[in-house]
Amino acid sequence: MRIAFLRSNPINPDVRLEKEIYSLVKAGEEITALGWDRECIHKKKEKRYINGCSYLIYRIRQKASFGGGIKKNFFPLVIFELKLGCWIWKNRKKYDVIHACDFDTALMAFLIGKVTGKKYIYDIFDYYVDCYHVPNNLKGIIEK
Repeated sequence: MRIAFLRSNPINPDVRLEKEIYSLVKAGEEITALGWDRECIHKKKEKRYINGCSYLIYRIRQKASFGGGIKKNFFPLVIFELKLGCWIWKNRKKYDVIHACDFDTALMAFLIGKVTGKKYIYDIFDYYVDCYHVPNNLKGIIEK
């Protein structure tokens, strides 16, 4: 099976993600990870090894600040979402499952999964409303 992991960080490193990837690669699955490089300093494409098992990382370069909140990062987030959607769509024949690891990647995983008939997983690494500054009037919407 071919799995595309989506993460809203640059995957440099991401211990939990790497543990999941290692387990799947060790079991014979083909893994590709896509991350958000907010600082635009990481390689756009990189081959990584975990205990002799390899996988590919692609990064979307879109300037944004960590911890900047929705007010500061709204437009960079929208651009990231569009680039994420384009990447998932363009590469749809290269994976069987979409694995979104956080709220910022879940919407595109859901939408493109529905359109393409691909299976998708929303694995909540961080509970969004507890980990990030979210305006009170949006918390209920995000939780649902």
